[in-house]
Amino acid sequence: MSGKVCIETVLKAHIATKAVSLPISYLVPWRYYSSTRPPHQILPALPLEIITAILNELDWCDLLKVRMVCKGLNDISRTRSFWTTQYYQYAMEKKLLPRTEEPLESYSAEELERWVLMRRSADLGWSFGSSEPTRKRWIRHHTSLAACLVQGGRWLLVGGEDGSVMTYDLDASELSSAILIPPRDAEDPQPVDWIAIDIDKTAQKLTFTLAVSPHSRHMYAENSSLKVEIWNVTLSGHGSEAYLTAHLLKSFLATEQAKVRSISLRGHLFARNMLTLANRSYIEVFDWTKSTSSAHRRTTIFPQEITACVHILPDQRILALSMESLLFYGISQMDVIDHPVAPVFSQTATEPQHASYLVLNSGTAIHGLIVPHAFDQTPHLVELLKLAHNSVYSFVGFEKAIVEYLTDLSVATLSFSWDTMPGGTPSDRQSTDTSSASHHKGRNLLLSWKDAPLVMDEEVGRMALQFRKDILIIDTALCFAPPCTNQ
Repeated sequence: MSGKVCIETVLKAHIATKAVSLPISYLVPWRYYSSTRPPHQILPALPLEIITAILNELDWCDLLKVRMVCKGLNDISRTRSFWTTQYYQYAMEKKLLPRTEEPLESYSAEELERWVLMRRSADLGWSFGSSEPTRKRWIRHHTSLAACLVQGGRWLLVGGEDGSVMTYDLDASELSSAILIPPRDAEDPQPVDWIAIDIDKTAQKLTFTLAVSPHSRHMYAENSSLKVEIWNVTLSGHGSEAYLTAHLLKSFLATEQAKVRSISLRGHLFARNMLTLANRSYIEVFDWTKSTSSAHRRTTIFPQEITACVHILPDQRILALSMESLLFYGISQMDVIDHPVAPVFSQTATEPQHASYLVLNSGTAIHGLIVPHAFDQTPHLVELLKLAHNSVYSFVGFEKAIVEYLTDLSVATLSFSWDTMPGGTPSDRQSTDTSSASHHKGRNLLLSWKDAPLVMDEEVGRMALQFRKDILIIDTALCFAPPCTNQ
């Protein structure tokens, strides 16, 4: 609910739904208050039970306004139960279910309020505001090669030339690094070139699997072997004192006679997209739980096109993207490869199969790709947002995107939605009717990320741009605006 709430209507509805009738004394003062007292004194004079029922009907913005009426309402509006309600209201509005780092009951009222307001103000800040980002912060990091923002935008993972992975708590007032994965052997550091994570949605606290893929200093060498590492990362501590810890699950050598272009991790599968000197692509998919340096459990896919990136989808499906096509492959079985070597190209391509829901930028528009789980239903593309100009760079989420236009190199934040899609996560939806998807333009930012890889968390409106020796952290959420700034 948004807008004004009629106190008398809420009061009557509250009384009508009560299993036990209220004393008549609750009603007698009501007419007295409404006829003789100023409007701002009516609500505080009501019984606490009625005030609670009324405030539970307010949206987050009106709840903040109520606390400015008087000290009593200010104290009541900070009650944890109200912000628990606000959390569930926010979660129900989102197509992709947001996640808290810890069980909801472990959050205090203040922490829960901050969690909700950061995301609400991120939605507002993505669409409204000046051309300057709300907040900019710099991280001095000596040559970061790979970066990843964990869902929720708090934790930034950065890979280094020495094989280490550092973490930054971006919610902290002062940004400092902490070692998550220590440096490797100084004689063969194998710089971290790719990071992929797979969040455990069943864990109570933030837990994810982390894949670290380095690159060789001698690309395309005849016997170049890279050590792929899989780590388990968990959240320790609570609130502002929380930190991430990691322990090694698996490591194995993987021969490299091609350039790694992207990696993906889901469950027990690890995939990497490779490009050879002959300008041919192949995709290796490993069961990392059963792979060792001496024997791989893997399958190899040979697309007919040059693929730019690869994603592992549910139900052991692989998505590969080229400049012209979206290719879907099913993984039927994996072979045990003794004394692993680079694969030999076959003469025919693996037959692609169907997949799930995707959002992509074609350069002129942002599209949603719907591939039904039933193989007898035809995938189709729906236009979610027509771009004002051709875009040269973009980072696209499920409901938000940031694009840099080719014509004037301006940067715009954009929002779009899948309004006609039924509830649930994208992988659970069966409907393909998205013809009335809505969208709107956001704000123009004074920003350029040419030659600076960008990662984004759309939930909190936070971005990280990797420059040669620095990382720029950008916040668009209005809650980070200086008190004197009018947004």
